[in-house]
Amino acid sequence: MKHKFLFSVFIIFFILVFIALGTWQIIRLNWKNNLILDIENSLKNPPVELSQSKKENFLKIKTSGIIDFEKQIYLYNLNESGNPGFEVINPIVINNENYLINRGWIPFEKKGLQEINEIDQDNIVGTLRLQGRKIYSSQTMI
Repeated sequence: MKHKFLFSVFIIFFILVFIALGTWQIIRLNWKNNLILDIENSLKNPPVELSQSKKENFLKIKTSGIIDFEKQIYLYNLNESGNPGFEVINPIVINNENYLINRGWIPFEKKGLQEINEIDQDNIVGTLRLQGRKIYSSQTMI
């Protein structure tokens, strides 16, 4: 009798745990679908001037600023084809505010070459990403 009771408690406990996990997955799915919808809607819009808009996550922006090439960061990464290379990250000052700009992926061979630093600093178009209290911008390099 005691074993049947303990087994019943064990089964009820795991049923409640599985119901809680299933509910959490449904809540997470709704959050993820809303996030994808927000990103898609934001990226469909034309770029707006960063200084004249409210800073929102995944906002398509255009701006100008001063990129600090001396503090350039190379983050090891693979591209869509699985080839190794680096993401190029630079500090940038826009309207006396500091940002990080992800200038895109480069192959190993281009690391440190001057040609990757040839960028029009007066015409930067990218997607604003908010990370906690810090603000990042990403741009695709050509």
